[in-house]
Amino acid sequence: AAMSGMMNMGRRDPAVQFSFMVEIDGLSLGMFSEISGIEWEMRSQEIKEGGVNNHEQHLLGRAKYAPLTLKRGFVAADNLLYQMMSQSMDPNTPIQRQIVHIIPMARSTGGGTGGLLGANELGRITFYECFVQKWTGPGFNTKTNDIAVEAITFKYDYFAFHPGGPLGQLMEAGMMGGLNAVGKGTPSI
Repeated sequence: AAMSGMMNMGRRDPAVQFSFMVEIDGLSLGMFSEISGIEWEMRSQEIKEGGVNNHEQHLLGRAKYAPLTLKRGFVAADNLLYQMMSQSMDPNTPIQRQIVHIIPMARSTGGGTGGLLGANELGRITFYECFVQKWTGPGFNTKTNDIAVEAITFKYDYFAFHPGGPLGQLMEAGMMGGLNAVGKGTPSI
């Protein structure tokens, strides 16, 4: 009887609180519970101008970005991540830099629209020209409930923030003149 009850209930996976979905070039990599490295710093150079004794001039330099680290995640069953890692390690393979999207997700309220046209998507942070710098797997211990990836670190050139889900982004593009002439009704994105 216990077995039949379990078969009716279906598969029971551990309840993990993922808050961030990750896509690489539009393909879903997986979900992670912690992300760090969304950091930007503008370098500057101080110039001491002759005759100006009450302050220094500051010239803007280049922007500097911290490495992006994804922690405690579950990745998809395909080998997309492994391909990126092997390109970073193999000196005979050119590194194909990728676009990585971090997508903060709203907690589902059980309304039935979960994920439909990005309904649970709060926005996107897009990281350009990424490659895998470091990967840390979980420790294998039968007494713990570790998951597939402890940490992945990406290096990237720059990032951009896009508010709202895809539907919100399309609507924003329409309000900003992204729609063609009245009557055509197709976005020009």
